[in-house]
Amino acid sequence: ISVGAGASGDTFGLTFATQNGLGYFLEYKDALTDATWQQMTNVAGDGNPMTFDLPTAEPMMRYFRLRVQ
Repeated sequence: ISVGAGASGDTFGLTFATQNGLGYFLEYKDALTDATWQQMTNVAGDGNPMTFDLPTAEPMMRYFRLRVQ
């Protein structure tokens, strides 16, 4: 899966293509040494691109992953 990322003002956006019937779980960590990933959202794919607009937050560095099931 290819995830596009970009920032505009106070918003950080993530965009990715989906397949119908699959679940997409967006998770984050503030540090790679954190023990667990924190879930931000989960959505069902419908074959259309998904975009998540997230406010920029502290800390300024955050790691994201997208799990698909």
